[in-house]
Amino acid sequence: MILNVFTSFGYFENADDNAQVLRNAWRSLSPGGRLLVDVMGKEVLAGWIGRPQAVDLPDGSYIVQRDTVLDSWRRLRTDWTLVRGETARTASIRSFLYSAAELHDLSVASGFGDVECFGDFDGDPCDQSSRRLIVRGLKK
Repeated sequence: MILNVFTSFGYFENADDNAQVLRNAWRSLSPGGRLLVDVMGKEVLAGWIGRPQAVDLPDGSYIVQRDTVLDSWRRLRTDWTLVRGETARTASIRSFLYSAAELHDLSVASGFGDVECFGDFDGDPCDQSSRRLIVRGLKK
């Protein structure tokens, strides 16, 4: 089994490189092996995007996270700003966004069979109340 969890998929600058990750996973598995990918799907992200999130830290500083959708919902930029006293530092990352249908089809195109999408790790359906996008595929 190969696990790709905690939204660790989609960070290459080129979409083909992200697809190559799935093809490499398929090649690395023995027949009967499974791949599980956990991301924040477009459907989930659409429900809360736009609201900055702040976290207070024990030393009195705080972190603000802001997400911005780019390229007509193809990419996401996440900015983290650490505010400590009078100083603020910001770091950013960009990642590709995938809907359940897109990641399903990308998994199939990479060779996986019996591809299923779930809304959480409990195996609940991928629907409007999903908290995550979990995609599972089998190497036949």
